[in-house]
Amino acid sequence: MTNVLKARLNDGAHVFGCFTKHPSASVVELLGLQGWDFVIIDAEHGPIDPLECERMTRAAELGGATPIVRVPANERAAILRYLDVGPQGLHVPMIESGADAEQAVRFAKYMPDGERGLAGVRAASYGTLEGLDEYVLRANAETLVVVQIESKAALGHLDDIVTVPGIDVVFVGPTDLAHSLGVVGQGGHPIVAAALDDICRAVEGSSKALGILVSSERDARAWMERGAQYLCVNLENLLRQASSGFLNEFHQLAAER
Repeated sequence: MTNVLKARLNDGAHVFGCFTKHPSASVVELLGLQGWDFVIIDAEHGPIDPLECERMTRAAELGGATPIVRVPANERAAILRYLDVGPQGLHVPMIESGADAEQAVRFAKYMPDGERGLAGVRAASYGTLEGLDEYVLRANAETLVVVQIESKAALGHLDDIVTVPGIDVVFVGPTDLAHSLGVVGQGGHPIVAAALDDICRAVEGSSKALGILVSSERDARAWMERGAQYLCVNLENLLRQASSGFLNEFHQLAAER
């Protein structure tokens, strides 16, 4: 399948996605039907194995969202197993150097661009619709690679990371970044703000898109003004805001009676 999400990013568009760590195909389908451009199936922080990822990937396709998986680690076996079930891209956590970024691309791409193992898996339509030679070319071109910058160690290697060929999005993990900088839970701390400025400058001078986790429309607007194209929110944050809004209105109605 053509990766519509990757094409839109290459055209300079802003795209909006939702993380879900809950192993539910129905939730993913619903997010797609609600109009999210992509859904990130979070196998790093959620109890999602490759079989459940396959089900959730099908649901994303049915709902009209591009399925992306956040793998548990920058490891060959993890990346292979999760991509083989059909997501059109992946988030790779804790990238801290150019070598880490090169490894992520190498594990996500087939030869000659990488070292991903090849088989007639779901991602290849089980080898039934096209030759594996055609599939390899298509997969290498269409697979979206997102590397996550979320540690103090990564800040010293930003230029090395953003110049690695094959990376599409440099994504800021603000929660882990603040934690790594010793100010856990303080996303607005000056040391975090300075780190975010450094990341923005590095990405701005590269061919990569900037990605970020946001918490509100106001937050998203501010990051779009800073050049972010790939904007994400957590499912829990959506539920919290919607629930709080409805419950506040309902409680006010009840108090007026």
